[in-house]
Amino acid sequence: MHEFIQLSADKKRVVAQVKAGAIIEQTYSYIDLIQTLNSMGAGEYLINEEDAELFLTSINESASYNVPFSMDVYVVIAEQLNATIEIDIRDDEMSATMTVTGAYGGQGINGKMILALLSTNQICKGIQKSTLQELLPWSKTLLPGESFSVEIAQGRLPIDGTDAQLVPLVDKIHERILCPQLEEGAGDKVDMRDLGDTITVAKGDPVMKRIPETKGIPGFTITGTELEAEDGKKFTLKAGKGTIFSPTDPNLLVAAINGTPFIKNDSAEVDEVLFLDKVDIGSGHINYIGSVVVFGDVTYGMKVEATGSILVCGFIESAHVQAGGDVISRQGIIGHVVDHDEEMTCYVKAKGSIKSRFSQYVDLKSGGDIALSLHAINCNIYCGGDLSVVDEFEKSGTLCGGNIEVKGAITLVDLGAVACIPTSIKAFSDYSEHKKALVSYQRTYYEQMQDVMSDDTNFVDVESYEEAGTISDPLSIAQKKLEEQQNKLKELLGKKVITVKNRVYPMVNVSFADTRIMTKREHSPSRIMFDGHDINIDPLLN
Repeated sequence: MHEFIQLSADKKRVVAQVKAGAIIEQTYSYIDLIQTLNSMGAGEYLINEEDAELFLTSINESASYNVPFSMDVYVVIAEQLNATIEIDIRDDEMSATMTVTGAYGGQGINGKMILALLSTNQICKGIQKSTLQELLPWSKTLLPGESFSVEIAQGRLPIDGTDAQLVPLVDKIHERILCPQLEEGAGDKVDMRDLGDTITVAKGDPVMKRIPETKGIPGFTITGTELEAEDGKKFTLKAGKGTIFSPTDPNLLVAAINGTPFIKNDSAEVDEVLFLDKVDIGSGHINYIGSVVVFGDVTYGMKVEATGSILVCGFIESAHVQAGGDVISRQGIIGHVVDHDEEMTCYVKAKGSIKSRFSQYVDLKSGGDIALSLHAINCNIYCGGDLSVVDEFEKSGTLCGGNIEVKGAITLVDLGAVACIPTSIKAFSDYSEHKKALVSYQRTYYEQMQDVMSDDTNFVDVESYEEAGTISDPLSIAQKKLEEQQNKLKELLGKKVITVKNRVYPMVNVSFADTRIMTKREHSPSRIMFDGHDINIDPLLN
């Protein structure tokens, strides 16, 4: 076949050429073509299968029928191709894959080609240099047309910082002293009479530490776009009564006096503690500067007042208990049935939080949260924080009867009762205060707007402030405060809701500000929300 197949002058193509009038004397097969290409040093060239097949058919027909060619034939049946590289970038620009295809008798890839392709695709970050260095020797092992792909660049996702943590360094007294202890040598048995040793610290002992938040680590795409990361949330550690910050560590609280530690959400206190077996006629009323721990009950008609916290291992029964800190009752808080116009026989007030298993026929008032695990029946409750009536498994927790006023969120298992006991709830009770603040900011903003509109020189002043980058005119300040209050109220409306995990029964009167609704039928798990105008009862979706 050498008489009509030859290399082009630049040796990059194989050309088959037959003059018009020529008669081919013998037939040729595809194998003959391959052997001819090999002998010419073009065995690795890319064969144009269609043109090669057409050329073989033409010369074989001429040989078989002894027919001359009617016209000149010039066909490129194979050509030399260099190795190729392509880059595929993921849609989110977080990784790039390079595909190398082996050469057809041509040149392989080189470093300049790779760098040029990276530059063309604007890939400048996360490049895997070791992979690129290995790419050149790998590419030389490829057969003609063989391909392989490898990831050559990878972005980095942002890493959010960790939140600050407030870590108690002593046991929580209400968990320790209210929990029966394991008997020695008795396996899993507990001694119901052993409620644990009292917890004391000496002056200078550490009681709580703060682990600072960490900064977020920004990420990036392979094209160099920075991906922002959030810094960890800050939580401030506060020194409480009887505690100070360590002189050598601003994140460590230590005891300032000898006493018993009480762990709060963002602080710790050390207080002198009065320990009592019970409070009854034998002990008399208790009025103590410090905290009080009662291992038994606070019985009918007795009064316990303390400037600190009050922990009761038994019941509080028709008694008056008032604390400057928290009130915790392990068993429950019980009053007696009274007529509608009579005061409750049991009264519990805490500047901090109140925690117990249940309460019934009780006046409960707290500056902080109230947490009950079984039920609150026919109680008058004022809660300055969040109210929850739910056990740890979210199976028990009924609030029914009484008058309830709560500033924070409310979480319950059941609201009301099958017997349609009238229950009144005033939720987000300080909404009016936030609304008044919003109206005040709106009024100030409109007043400043009127001042600006009535004085053209103010517009010149505002422009000069903007150019200087220090906008501090009264209108801008008023607008900023108004927007902050609007965002704050919107956020609070989304948080201060009533969440009922099982059933809402009829005869529950719910109010937010001046808006009220009365439930007339039973509802499945629901979230009761206020949007500033209407109260909505929406299904609680899992």
